[in-house]
Amino acid sequence: LMHSTYPIPGADTVQTAVTADTDDSFIVAHFFAGHLSRIQLGNGDLIDDLDGLDFPNRVAIGGGRVFSTNQGAESISVHAAVGAFLRADINIDGVIDMADPIGLLQYLFSGIELLCHDAGDIGDDGVLDISDPIQLLNYLFSQGPTPAYPFPVAGSDLTDDALDCGGVTE
Repeated sequence: LMHSTYPIPGADTVQTAVTADTDDSFIVAHFFAGHLSRIQLGNGDLIDDLDGLDFPNRVAIGGGRVFSTNQGAESISVHAAVGAFLRADINIDGVIDMADPIGLLQYLFSGIELLCHDAGDIGDDGVLDISDPIQLLNYLFSQGPTPAYPFPVAGSDLTDDALDCGGVTE
């Protein structure tokens, strides 16, 4: 039983792959146009395009990341899936720098709210505490351990805990 047929937006007439995304959408690879499109399942509307690809011909989703192979370029492109976040990016600006441990300390001691609690859980132990900004400062200045997955590329939290991001997408 077919649910629906949707016209694919854009001038490219060669779509080489389609896969379900993590929400009510699907991703289509546009081979010659060099991008992926995220399409809303309910109505077929274009949500967004993931650009910068060379002849994408296969698409897979895992761990909050969209992977596509690029024909003839012998490369794999990685994009954040819907709802993905970058661990340690406390202020959600796409850069891990001194502002991030400062923001985490402000949350812990001054009551400033975080947009994404999971981003602040540097060790992914399910708790936001003083060990998180300390671990992040160690990483930034003392060659300490890297933050837990998803890092250094945005993705999903693979650990089941009470922390979340409330739909923040990188």
